[in-house]
Amino acid sequence: AINAKRLADGVQDSIFAEDIGKSTDQNIGDALSRITGVTVQEENGEGTRISVRGAGANLNQISLNGVQLTSSLNGSGGSGSTADQSVDLSSFSSDILASINVIKTSSADHDEGSLGANVILRTVKPLLIDKDRRTLEVQTRYNQYADENSYKISGTFSEKFLDENLGIIVTGSKETSDTRRDQVS
Repeated sequence: AINAKRLADGVQDSIFAEDIGKSTDQNIGDALSRITGVTVQEENGEGTRISVRGAGANLNQISLNGVQLTSSLNGSGGSGSTADQSVDLSSFSSDILASINVIKTSSADHDEGSLGANVILRTVKPLLIDKDRRTLEVQTRYNQYADENSYKISGTFSEKFLDENLGIIVTGSKETSDTRRDQVS
C-alpha cells in the first residue's frame, strides 16, 4: 500500500487484501473508513456511503473491476427516499476484494464523473493466486441492546485448471445483523 501511494502520479490511498483481512471490517464502507480524508456515513451501525474531502456521497465515482456502480434510491425505501448517484457499500462484503484504490485527484487517464474521488474496487483474480484456496470463516456477535445473536459465514474456493490457464474463484457470504432502534416521535 505504501509503494502504491509513493508511485502514484496524484493523491491516492490504497488498501490491499492483506490489510482488509487483518481488520474487523464487515463491508467495503467500513474498510474505506481507514483512509485519510474519507468519511463514512453510517446507517444502523454499518458504513453505507462515503464522502471524500467533504464532497457529498453522490459526487464520488465508485467502480468495481472497471464497471461504474450506481444506486437509485438513498434512504430506507419509504416515502423519504431520494434518488441520487451515491452507492450503498454495505451490500458488498469486504471478502471479495483484492484491493481498494481511492484516487483523490483527477487526471486525464481516469474516468470522468467525480468531484470527490474515484474509488476503484478490484476483486480477486484466480490466476494471480499462488496456491489454491479453501477457506471457511464463521463469526458470531452478541448485541446486548437488542439481546440477539448475529452471525456471519463466509467461504472461498479457488482452483486452477488446464496448466494454470483457467482459474475459478467462488466466494459466498451470509450475514445476519440484529439491531435495536429506539425512537421518539
